[in-house]
Amino acid sequence: MSLHSYSARRDRNERQIVDGLRSMGALVIRLQVVDLLVLYRDQLYMIEVKTDTGRLTRTQQKMTEEGWPIHIARSLPAALRVLMGDGAKRSMKDLE
Repeated sequence: MSLHSYSARRDRNERQIVDGLRSMGALVIRLQVVDLLVLYRDQLYMIEVKTDTGRLTRTQQKMTEEGWPIHIARSLPAALRVLMGDGAKRSMKDLE
């Protein structure tokens, strides 16, 4: 299975986010429970890609309640803010 494949079942904005993060030198793996596992500058980030109206699944909500640092990104600029530090301060909040 390729780590670079895209499925029609993924959020429509995911490919732009993945490509943008990779263009910065980030390693990105697409997961099932959370969309992306990103390694950037020796830090790991879990990023859930959502459309403007998308919401976390019950499993994802439970994970955040248990303390998993899941970041929600609705656009490439939001995903970039996670990697640049703004997301660390507002973990598990929507970054627009």
